[in-house]
Amino acid sequence: MVVTVSWYAPGVGASAIVDLAGSLPYRRSPRLAALLREGALDVVSVFDAAADGDPGAQGVIDTVAARLARGLAPVLLVLDPDLLVIGGGLSRAGRVVLDAVTRHLRPLTLVPTPIELSCLGDDAVVMGAVRLALDDVENRLLPPNEQRVRSENSGAKRST
Repeated sequence: MVVTVSWYAPGVGASAIVDLAGSLPYRRSPRLAALLREGALDVVSVFDAAADGDPGAQGVIDTVAARLARGLAPVLLVLDPDLLVIGGGLSRAGRVVLDAVTRHLRPLTLVPTPIELSCLGDDAVVMGAVRLALDDVENRLLPPNEQRVRSENSGAKRST
């Protein structure tokens, strides 16, 4: 089983990251303070600053990762998935968020779950909707035998 995380939960989404980065404890970071003064503080700039090693931005990502881990831990304990995929805008933070979420989940779960970042990022929902629409069209237009053959062929292409 694979669990995909791609939602906008309070305290974890883009606006929470920007609000946190602009809050007093993190404004001590020269880079975040400069971005705030210039009106250029957004989620991408926080992710970039964290990837560049800015301690304030890394603190923001760490705080958000801790919040996310507290929400994910019960789901992982109940479902015990083979893989956790972090998608949506949060996946754009890259390795910084992946390492932080992994570190915060470790003491909250019994067995470590492998975690990966979605390569689709913000496009995950759109791509899923397109796939559902294509499946629906295929089901409506193709006879049942052709659907089965087509599905088997498309599955073979994905595995190579």
